[in-house]
Amino acid sequence: MADPRAAQFWDKGRLISHSLGEHDTKSIVWDYVAVYPPGAIWQESPPEALYHGSPVIKVTEAARAAIAQALAGYRSK
Repeated sequence: MADPRAAQFWDKGRLISHSLGEHDTKSIVWDYVAVYPPGAIWQESPPEALYHGSPVIKVTEAARAAIAQALAGYRSK
């Protein structure tokens, strides 16, 4: 990813998938995008996302809009 504010991880053990609701092989969470507010911290479970959706290819514009909205709110503080 070209933007240093973004993070992308390889989750070999599917720890994030489990934290997002995976309970068997049919419920594996993949190809998923979530936008969190600036400063969001994951504790024992993920914080509430400003936006989430999948598959990524179908939600790119909505994810972009959520990111822009989050950044606009962050900059106005």
